Amino acid sequence: MVIGIDATGPLASDTGGRTYLTYFVRMLATLQTDDRFILFLSTPEDDIFGEVPEFIQKVVLLKKNVPLSKIVTSQILLPAKCAKMKVDLVYYQGNFVSLMQTSPKVLAIRSMLQYYFPEAISFGRRVYRKALTPLSAKSADRIIVPSSSTRDDVCKFLHVRKEKIFVIPHGIDLDYFGTALPK
Repeated sequence: MVIGIDATGPLASDTGGRTYLTYFVRMLATLQTDDRFILFLSTPEDDIFGEVPEFIQKVVLLKKNVPLSKIVTSQILLPAKCAKMKVDLVYYQGNFVSLMQTSPKVLAIRSMLQYYFPEAISFGRRVYRKALTPLSAKSADRIIVPSSSTRDDVCKFLHVRKEKIFVIPHGIDLDYFGTALPK
């Protein structure tokens, strides 16, 4: 199976999204699998993952991280590239899917901030999120959330069936926290 991972767009060094994605790819690298992964990236984020095994291919789709280019990349260029590369499934780790994507889509929604604290998000991003999040949730074949609380919010605000949503809690860095854990 060929699995695409949408990692396009800016990944600020102080955000949970960057940490999540970095560790996700690090864990993928430990798999022994016949599957192949294609990590669709932006520059300069293409270098944050370091060396990856041969079954993870890095493809840079976005050269400049500006809002309009991110929208064009994720909504038009990514699905075209996935079709050309015969991707069987695409994992969208950043709250939105490409509405033009024809292969199955798995969507990670880590936060519903825009529904609780809309003032915490710039006007443009708030409009984009409010428009695209419900469409993405409905278009996704499966949705991953980090908690039952987020699952309940997705059901409440986006009107998605609970059966479509899977709770997968975020992990911890055992190198950093391992000594504090009971054995």
